[in-house]
Amino acid sequence: MQKEEGIITMRALYVNPVISSLSSVLQMLVQVTAKKGDVLKSEGIETEKEYTIAMNVSGELNGFFAFSFTEETALSVVNAMTAGMGTPSELDELGLSCINELGGMTRGNVINALTEVGLTCEVQETELFKKDSLPFYPPETALKFCLTTDIGEFELHISLYK
Repeated sequence: MQKEEGIITMRALYVNPVISSLSSVLQMLVQVTAKKGDVLKSEGIETEKEYTIAMNVSGELNGFFAFSFTEETALSVVNAMTAGMGTPSELDELGLSCINELGGMTRGNVINALTEVGLTCEVQETELFKKDSLPFYPPETALKFCLTTDIGEFELHISLYK
């Protein structure tokens, strides 16, 4: 993000690697195509979804990115990742492990994608939060992208700046 004449802009160079990373991991692990929908401006992570996976970024870029989803979407992810063993009725230990794997693979893809565009960044290990325990993120201006799939919607929150 840069401040230009009082307007905050986030460069596509920072945002696109995050969007493409989550999209490709969803395609690979869950076999769903993510379609980018509306883009909204928010302050920090603003969501009504039950779960959020968040990662802080430091280095040539600073800030965070996160993605949020409903419990129903999480259960569909688990079903797809466990080769159709049946959709669980709740997120048990195996389910949480699957969701954390989704976050970890997205993290790795983001690091690689940022490196490919010439940016060296450290991305902290992923953390999974329930809505009522989401930590405070500074009220940095963020972009919120809605990614729609056959198994539900993912809200992608991105606040990255030099």
